[in-house]
Amino acid sequence: MEHRTDIRPQTALTGQWKAASGKLVATRMERVEQFDLRDNRIYILSEAGHALWAGTVTELIEDHTSRTRFRDALRRASDVHSVSSPQDPTECMCLIYDLEAGEEQITLNAA
Repeated sequence: MEHRTDIRPQTALTGQWKAASGKLVATRMERVEQFDLRDNRIYILSEAGHALWAGTVTELIEDHTSRTRFRDALRRASDVHSVSSPQDPTECMCLIYDLEAGEEQITLNAA
C-alpha cells in the first residue's frame, strides 16, 4: 500500500492593493506561473507593484482589446493579485478601473 503526502508549498499569499480612489483592497497574491483564472474574480497582473492589466474572465472572452492587453501583460507581469468580483456589472467595471489605476500597498512589519 502506497502512502503519498502532498507537500506542495502554499502558492497564494494575502496582500493589499491601493486603488486610485485611495481605498485599500485585500487581495490574494500568486505568481504568474501558478495562477488559474476563475469566474467571479477580478485579476490584476502587475510588475514592480504597478498594474499592467486588470479585468475578469468575462472580459477576456468578450473583449478583443482586453484579451490583447492581457497577453501583453502576461509576458511582462511578475505577480497576480485577485479580489472577489461584485455581482453588479457597473460596480465591477468601476472597481476594475479603480484597481488598474492603483498600486500594490507594501506593508512592513517590525520585528
